[in-house]
Amino acid sequence: MGSTRLPGKVMREIRDRPMIDWVVGRASRISEVHETVVATSVLEQEKPLVEHLKARDVPIVRGPEEDVLARFVQASKVQDAEAIVRLTADCPLLMPEVSGKVVRAFKRRECDYASNTIERTYPRGLDTEVLSAQALQETAREATTSADREHVTRYVPKRPEQFRLCSVTSDTDRSDLRWTVDEEADLKFVRWVYEALGAQAIDASYEDVLTVLKKQPEWTDINRQVEQKKC
Repeated sequence: MGSTRLPGKVMREIRDRPMIDWVVGRASRISEVHETVVATSVLEQEKPLVEHLKARDVPIVRGPEEDVLARFVQASKVQDAEAIVRLTADCPLLMPEVSGKVVRAFKRRECDYASNTIERTYPRGLDTEVLSAQALQETAREATTSADREHVTRYVPKRPEQFRLCSVTSDTDRSDLRWTVDEEADLKFVRWVYEALGAQAIDASYEDVLTVLKKQPEWTDINRQVEQKKC
């Protein structure tokens, strides 16, 4: 809720539903994931989000505002998780089939950490990271900088000598596309896409969205100049 560029963005509406509902709904459709948990802060400003999620029986953990890593550790312990899939709540066009591909690579290749962000080939907004509970615990013990604590997994890919890293890529590079929400232009783009998808939005596939954009290629220009916040 405390976004500086788009305050309260996770509760901003897309097709008459808060963004968080779309994110949780699409995350819950990743077939390899057993539970979807929202990890938010203990700040009072999160109250509308927390009340909304509780009313919908969505599991929540709350922890320090800036130590997001601690929240992930808390969530992993509550769920007794063997592996953790990290998604961000400002990505309402996350793709269950793409995230599932990362999870399957993590399991098949016996990784400590698998991601489609080591080498970007997917649109920004489909970012998926999977790490073992052991890797998460090691990171929590060893990561000391504020950036590493805030960005959860930042510590891991910088240490290939310590962690087995697995990169997941697409045959087609579409990393120039921006499907995440940080500013009003991003939100406007996502709203256009959701309106075009109509009733099938919650189940829309990667190819479904690409088909929409083939018909409306000019839509991708609206947020092309938005700069991604560096971590």
